[in-house]
Amino acid sequence: MVLQIMEPGQAVNVDTAKKAKAVGIDLGTTHSLVAINDGEKTKILEINQSTIVPSIVALVEEEFEVGQAAKTLQKNGHKVVVSSVKRLMDPDMQQPSDALPVLDYLPYQPGEMARFKIGERLSNPIEISAEILKYLKKKTQEVLGEEVDQAVITVPAYFSERARGATRLAAKLAGWKVLRLISEPTAAAIQFGLNQQKQGLYLVFDLGGGTFDVSILNLENQVFQVVATGGDTLMGGDDVDQLIAADLKERYGLETIDKTEEKNLLAIAEDLKKQLSEVKTAEKNGHFQGQNRHFLIDFDHFSTLLRPFLSKIEHLLNQVLKSARLTKSDIKDCLLVGGSTRLKPVQNFLEKYFGKKPLTDLHPDHVVAEGAAIQARALTHGSASLLLDVIPLSLGLETMGGIVEKIIPRNSPIPAQVTQEFTTFQDNQTGMSIHVVQGEREMVADCRSLGKFSLKGIPPLPAGFAKIEVTFDVDADGLLTVSAQEKTTGAYQAIEVQPGHGLTTDEMEQMVFNGFQSAEVDMEARAKGHAWVKLQFVLKLCQKILQAKKEQPSGLADQKLQALVDEAAILTKEHGTTDMFREYANRLENYFKSDQD
Repeated sequence: MVLQIMEPGQAVNVDTAKKAKAVGIDLGTTHSLVAINDGEKTKILEINQSTIVPSIVALVEEEFEVGQAAKTLQKNGHKVVVSSVKRLMDPDMQQPSDALPVLDYLPYQPGEMARFKIGERLSNPIEISAEILKYLKKKTQEVLGEEVDQAVITVPAYFSERARGATRLAAKLAGWKVLRLISEPTAAAIQFGLNQQKQGLYLVFDLGGGTFDVSILNLENQVFQVVATGGDTLMGGDDVDQLIAADLKERYGLETIDKTEEKNLLAIAEDLKKQLSEVKTAEKNGHFQGQNRHFLIDFDHFSTLLRPFLSKIEHLLNQVLKSARLTKSDIKDCLLVGGSTRLKPVQNFLEKYFGKKPLTDLHPDHVVAEGAAIQARALTHGSASLLLDVIPLSLGLETMGGIVEKIIPRNSPIPAQVTQEFTTFQDNQTGMSIHVVQGEREMVADCRSLGKFSLKGIPPLPAGFAKIEVTFDVDADGLLTVSAQEKTTGAYQAIEVQPGHGLTTDEMEQMVFNGFQSAEVDMEARAKGHAWVKLQFVLKLCQKILQAKKEQPSGLADQKLQALVDEAAILTKEHGTTDMFREYANRLENYFKSDQD
């Protein structure tokens, strides 16, 4: 039995959980799978006599074919076929590149969902994903012989919230009720940890067809805590296919092939790649540009092609270990997940990197769906396990001086709820702008803006007297809600923002890297910002004192204080220094104190 994972502030009540059947779905770039757990064992459902369903959709006379039927059509040269659409689920992707599926794209702006033509029909990644999920639902019900509409669906750990939202929408269109979206490496760790009663720090290395995730988890007494996560949503077996295809083009003089032949060459590259997991030399025939071709590639040449790919993997592994403040020796074992981990050069690299063979005793294609099924069972029937996932980048808000106040640091476990108290800067201030940001830098200008909202109805009090509580609430799916409430009047405002909104994986990695590289510069900028804000506060106080003295019956002005205020007021944030701001703030404070004495 397992603890049900609830949202912050919500009580656990397993008795009221809906105990209907629920499944786990691994919605993969290359293949998709469905699994179910009955409380004792987990099994992958066989659909059309296979445990894996190709994530491929073909259009035939205005009707969609999905799975193996679509893959057969693709192999037979059918032109209206879409595959690897998972790479397009984030609307913030840039214009199509070599990393994206070969499709007939329509022009679209960054931030818009990709659009493409399949035949004469206009489509998008959500529609194609919905067709795959609709097919999985139909086949699941046929296999189980009953209505099933609840599912836990896995997504890459580095999927942005927009990509997660697109996945949820696709599932809704397909008729699924999504109990939870969980990270693929985390799902794998659940299956691994529960089945084998493992304890300690494990690195889950998830290399699938289109995405790469690496997560470090601490498994202890059935608590699965994600310590750190990283990866690339545009990196996987598809890229290996692209490397092989590019090599074949160069070696066999095929630089000018059309889109249909491009897809055929990628299919041949994929076949050669799979052969090289079993043999030293792979070969395949194909027909291109009116000629029969015999393609051949050996293991040594293949390993050479993969060197840049493996270098990128090494960089990502180093980054995740560094962010977790761990070394390679701290990792008990490396768990392989995803079909692309069958590649021998990848396994050889990991053995050399960690100094020991990675764990290959779990089925790399099945383990993610199985973990999702265990989680689905937990969410509908209760569980004794606790899953603690993390957010990939810090969340905070802007304070005076353009400084970031980090409310929830990166790699914090979710769900999470943090409340912090703020106050006003101006006298009689009746409103406050809340600017939510994401990133690892100390200044707002260097971070990503997630959203803004205004809190109105603050009572007109002297600066620093109002009390405003700001709450950051991240649910188990990673969705962030920010609310602000003034304690005296009860004035309240909130906004739902997206922690991954607008971020590509490269931008996420760059944010973390910049945070490390610029730490010293950032701390100086933060110190300067604080010194500037303090000076402005003291200036305002002294200006009030001067005005009050002028309004007294004697009307005598304090010439010395006035001169000091005038000097300090000339300073600008851009041209002044931290020491100058501190010096004038201290002189004004000391003058004020001596005057009071």
